Order: sequence, then C-alpha cells, then structure tokens
Amino acid sequence: MSKAHIRAAVGNVVNADGVSSATSKLKAEVLKGLFEKVHIPDLGKPLPELLGRLPEKHMAPFVLESKEVEAALKQLDQNKAAAPDELHPAILRPIADIIADALDQLFNPSLASATLPAVWTTAEVVSIHKGGSRAAASNYRPVSLLSVILKTYERLLRGRYNTQHTTVELPGSRNTMGTTSSQVQEPGRPLTEA
Repeated sequence: MSKAHIRAAVGNVVNADGVSSATSKLKAEVLKGLFEKVHIPDLGKPLPELLGRLPEKHMAPFVLESKEVEAALKQLDQNKAAAPDELHPAILRPIADIIADALDQLFNPSLASATLPAVWTTAEVVSIHKGGSRAAASNYRPVSLLSVILKTYERLLRGRYNTQHTTVELPGSRNTMGTTSSQVQEPGRPLTEA
C-alpha cells in the first residue's frame, strides 16, 4: 500500500471464533483481544548486573538552538498521522520558522530537568490493516501514534548524542561519512579516497 492511500474506518471484523462485530465497541474488543496477544508480558526477571559502573554523565551538557529545532521541524514527514495532541506534521512543517523559538523554550527546560510533559508521552493506539480480508481481525496490527513534538525532541537529542559519541575514524559511523567516501591507503601509495 502506498502512503497516499486513504485511511478507512475498520469495518465489521470477525474474531477467531468466526463471530462478526458490527458495533464500534465490539470491534474494539475483538482488536484489543488480538493486540493483547501480541504484547510480550513482563516476565518478572531481574535485569542483569552491569559490568562496571556507568559514568555519572553520559553526555556533556548542552542547549538546543532554535535553528536546530527549525531544521528538525522542516524534516517532518507530512504523511504521518497526528497523535492525541492533534498537532499534525502537515501543520507544523510549514510554520517551522515561526514556532521554532517557542519549542526551543519548551525543549531546553525539559532537557535541564530530565522530565517530559505528560501530553508528550500519551500515545493513541490505532488499528492498521496489513492486507487480506478486512473482516479478519488478524489482518490488523496495532500502531502507537506518538506526539510529533516528542519525536522532534527525541530526534534532536539523538543527533546530539550521536555527534558526541561517534568514533570519527570509523568509516560509515556518521551519516555524512559512508564507507565509500572513507579514505584508504594501499601499501606503498599515498592516502586516497575510496
């Protein structure tokens, strides 16, 4: 299916016993039962002990700049769905230059306090048709719609983390430095581009 397809409402679905569900409540119950089987339960096993102590600080302190926020907003995929906060990428992307300062003023205090606003962490689980008969509940999969603001914030943090923790000498370790553009040296020859 292409990204341009129109999202259709879930039609009547049939559960594993062959019973059809016509009301929204029954459809939701059938899909919920199916999706609960997909979830991996907490096995209650303790986490393995770490081999040594982690450093107190994993990243050097930094402040996000509004130009970084603007650049991240301009990279948003406008075909993605909005989350429960109803901020759609198709709305945010064109006004990136206008809202970048305001988001920067939200991101930096969140970063400094190591907390997130509750609205950013709320997800909406929707059913996506995988293919096959739309009546078969097993032909749907759950997808969590997360806040576009949170995903933008995470992209910025991941970019900073990768910049601070990537070995420059390792070919292919950065987005702009693939293995085909790395420098190589053949025995007895000068250093050249690969």
